[in-house]
Amino acid sequence: MKGAIEAGQIVPYYQPLVDLETSETVGHEVLARWKHPTRGLLLPETFIPIAEDTATIGEMTYALLTQA
Repeated sequence: MKGAIEAGQIVPYYQPLVDLETSETVGHEVLARWKHPTRGLLLPETFIPIAEDTATIGEMTYALLTQA
């Protein structure tokens, strides 16, 4: 996990937040994805538990927010 963070493989994806009454975009949330060099794009449920178990979740979050 640490290697993926250092290599910049954890990348932000932006999801719009929409007001359901007006259909206006009111913001965005940042979602993490892992651009794995051999397995392709991995969703959070695959790597968040690893980051938690290896105590790299804080470092991953910081790297993601810095990119965002």
